[in-house]
Amino acid sequence: MTIWLVISMVILTGSSMELKSYTACYGNFELKNFLQPSCPDGQKIAVMAVYTLAKYKLTGCPQEQTEPIDPSCCQYDANDCSGLYKSGSYRNYYQTCTGHSSCVIRVSRNNLPSHCNSDVYIERTHYMKMDYYCISDQAVDPCTDLTTSNSPAFIWNTGYPAEITTTSTLCTCSIEMPCDTTVELTAIDLQLKDAKNCKQSVTVVDGSSISTFDCSYNNEFLPKEIYTSSGHFMKIFIENNLGTTGGKFLFLVQGSDPKRKVTISCGESALTIPSQNLVSLPQCPVERDITTNQPTTGPNTHPEDSTSVNAIPLRLMLKLGTRQPMPLCQRIQRLCLYQHKKSVQAIQIQLSCAFGVVVVFKIEVGIIDIEFYGRVHLIKTTFSANL
Repeated sequence: MTIWLVISMVILTGSSMELKSYTACYGNFELKNFLQPSCPDGQKIAVMAVYTLAKYKLTGCPQEQTEPIDPSCCQYDANDCSGLYKSGSYRNYYQTCTGHSSCVIRVSRNNLPSHCNSDVYIERTHYMKMDYYCISDQAVDPCTDLTTSNSPAFIWNTGYPAEITTTSTLCTCSIEMPCDTTVELTAIDLQLKDAKNCKQSVTVVDGSSISTFDCSYNNEFLPKEIYTSSGHFMKIFIENNLGTTGGKFLFLVQGSDPKRKVTISCGESALTIPSQNLVSLPQCPVERDITTNQPTTGPNTHPEDSTSVNAIPLRLMLKLGTRQPMPLCQRIQRLCLYQHKKSVQAIQIQLSCAFGVVVVFKIEVGIIDIEFYGRVHLIKTTFSANL
């Protein structure tokens, strides 16, 4: 007997989706101390992360806002001390906002994360940042003849954030990337039931590998990547034998290169094998995301004209004592080009690093100068850089 699960594929239009952010300070100053993310008509919020943050003491920002303050105190800067909010009330932020077109929720504060220097940063976090997508709320039953390509793509049950209303169902979708990259499946909200005798599951078939995710994988509202494929193609099966209304899910599907469009085919259109074999599969082009936005000026930054560079795969490895090298600097904070007339005389790259350290590389006529700002006594001079 064939049984079907009525779920819905969120159809996205246009180019790659933009991850949005909303920030607000902690305090008691009307709605300015509330996170208030929103999406256009016909779209819903999908919360990806909520952070509590603190700025350098030198900024003069207060721990609690009771009157108008410098707006920059409540705006994100890469130099700020940041930690994922996982304290007692963290679920409220995801539950209140995900699946809704807008939400309003008060900012919380937390102790300074242990990886941040309390001599440098404000003693307690004083503002929050919510990262989220706006996704279309026009649900389509993927058990029908459906193929769609988006970047990223989302799968949810019909009526989300309401629970599944069908009682005994099954559905299949194939997921394929256009080039040689893997597929990542992230559970944004996974609430399968029943916990004592689980009757709902998600199964991934990846070549000869089969992985099943049941109620024990419910994510408590914290988005979590649950599977990465071995290649550019995989299939998913979502099964419901609960026998009553209950359970819900919202998945994000993207390639390991998130800019590549994901092709999802469901119902009668679901593929059993990839449309392209591995031999003819093209390599994914390497792209660099370069913008010309002026970064926020903060401690240890320089006022020269600059171009900010994001997502460049530069990893600086520093040896701390006898430990193995660890990724210390994860992003380029700013890149400055010093010009004389029409020729570039020097390049300066500033990195925002762990321990409140800022590393500056200045390259001039073949000579590389390296400067450390912050708690440099924690770091040995032995290092290697992988570009």
